[in-house]
Amino acid sequence: MTSEHIRHRDEGLVLQRELMSSILTTGQVLDDEHWSRTTTCPPWSVRDLIAHLARGAETFSAMLEAGLRGERTLSISLEEREQRQRDLSALTERELLTTVRSSQEVLQEKLARLEGDALEALCPHTRGLQPAWWFVDQRLSELAFHGWDLHVSLGTEREIPPAVGRFLLPTLLTRNLPTWSKATGEVNAL
Repeated sequence: MTSEHIRHRDEGLVLQRELMSSILTTGQVLDDEHWSRTTTCPPWSVRDLIAHLARGAETFSAMLEAGLRGERTLSISLEEREQRQRDLSALTERELLTTVRSSQEVLQEKLARLEGDALEALCPHTRGLQPAWWFVDQRLSELAFHGWDLHVSLGTEREIPPAVGRFLLPTLLTRNLPTWSKATGEVNAL
């Protein structure tokens, strides 16, 4: 299974780079009005959405590191994550784009180095312990859905690339849906 996880990881990282490139390219041409525009994830503005993507990469990196050390609980509290989100939202546009790019690169480097048993290491996540390989898929889903949010909010709607949908569908249906659902079958708000 390890070679399958490595192939899957590598494919997911390529797709992540493509989506992040689109998000960064879009962010580089926005004016002040667009940065403050409310997104399809209210009450977040475009600035808040980009800050969330930066904070998410940082948090996933910390979760991976914790899991690889054998830790099974989150060392970053909800309050700390929310404060980091506010701090990132307060950055200038250029600083925020630089931060989201660098935090994504750091996360991708950590994911690319996973080999063997490390791919199966259980890492803490707010939805429970997840294998390290899953963070490739989850990060890709965040980039896909929030990239879509970004474009729709700016009036430049784009479909999620079919290759991304094909890649994510198995994980979304077999791992995420059961994890994100209550025992009654009701889906929790993300």
